[in-house]
Amino acid sequence: MYIYNMKYTLLIILLIITIPVFAQTEDNVFNFNLGNFGFGANLPYRDNYNEEFFLSIISVGIDNTVTNLGAEFSPFHSFGWSGNEAQGGESMFNITDSSIFNLKVYWNILNHYFNGGSNFYIGPFASINYIFVDENFNWDRYIFTAGVHIGFRLNIGKINYNILSGEAGYRNINGIHKYYIGGKIDLVTLFIMVLLVSADR
Repeated sequence: MYIYNMKYTLLIILLIITIPVFAQTEDNVFNFNLGNFGFGANLPYRDNYNEEFFLSIISVGIDNTVTNLGAEFSPFHSFGWSGNEAQGGESMFNITDSSIFNLKVYWNILNHYFNGGSNFYIGPFASINYIFVDENFNWDRYIFTAGVHIGFRLNIGKINYNILSGEAGYRNINGIHKYYIGGKIDLVTLFIMVLLVSADR
């Protein structure tokens, strides 16, 4: 477990050092959204990390338009999981956790731009959710995910606003190996959709 923690700590330090240098070039577009709500599954179903919902608040990042490399950070990510202990009358999501260091790096090898600059993208990514907080700071807990993501975002000048995305790949939850598939939607977009559906009734 100590070796795993050292690997992720070194990765975080490296990214913190390199992102400010990366941000100084002119061929960059900034990413932003107010938050996301999502749902996913960690396979196989054999423990307490099966179905999953999550909520993130504020996401900021940067894309390089020449290399299509990018990174994004969120200061708050809350998880809820269902598991084997949830069977037999207990609540569906019997485990909840929140992390305050949430970093994702990616390479969008395919970008299809629409009129106005909005784009559809697909490519490999890796992310880490670290520093889980309850009554204490839990430095030994983490979620590492790597795979392929796909999504759509609006472009407003030099700012990308993420609307909808999905991910699939490998996941490691505190040393537990899983396969992951999930999707998320921007909170503002979700709110507008709810309002429109309610207005039609």
